[in-house]
Amino acid sequence: MTVDQVFIIKKLQNLDEMLVAYSAVTRMPFAICDDESFNDQVWIFTDQDKLKTFAEKYKEEKKLILPVKVQKKDASMFYMNLFAMGINEVVFCDGDQENKIELTKIVRMPDVDALPENRKPILNPQLQLSAAYFLQELRKPGVEPDREALKDLEEEMSANLARSTYLMPVDVEKDEEGKENAGGYGLRRNAFERLYPEQYCNAQRGSCRTGFFYKRRCADCLGTGL
Repeated sequence: MTVDQVFIIKKLQNLDEMLVAYSAVTRMPFAICDDESFNDQVWIFTDQDKLKTFAEKYKEEKKLILPVKVQKKDASMFYMNLFAMGINEVVFCDGDQENKIELTKIVRMPDVDALPENRKPILNPQLQLSAAYFLQELRKPGVEPDREALKDLEEEMSANLARSTYLMPVDVEKDEEGKENAGGYGLRRNAFERLYPEQYCNAQRGSCRTGFFYKRRCADCLGTGL
């Protein structure tokens, strides 16, 4: 890391207030996949007019962007949420300069593996990120969505749905010996693999024609729907 980048990172960390480009659709930071590095980026500004210019460029593509102010006291939580969202790079626009900075160089990534099992958060960054890209492309006001682009984004989101981990509420009953029984399901499970094993296996083999499994059984895989 060069001296100049260290200075830029310190300046970003010490801002009393920063302006972040948010998606009007997802109400989350506007995510961009860099064409060259394929890093997943969020853009931060110090100048309101520069953010407006940035937003105008995407307005032509019918992607609406909102300016959101993040105060210094909220910056740590903001960066932690970027990790949870699957973002790995920040583009810091300071005046006319655009500085690409790895997120881990701005703030240390939390080591959730060091936490006790019952305190580990459920995080699905790839699911959040693929859903954000899908919704940003789907909900363009006044235009018909690009079905071919949506198909690829939906396939990626669906694959992430199938491999993600979820927190599930269960009714805990006591058996005759007074032991708690959650019906065989724990709280930390891959929902699709555990609850619908036939569907999950078929989807993994690529034989499921629908490719979207959320909140229902797949009629193609199981022969029935919910």
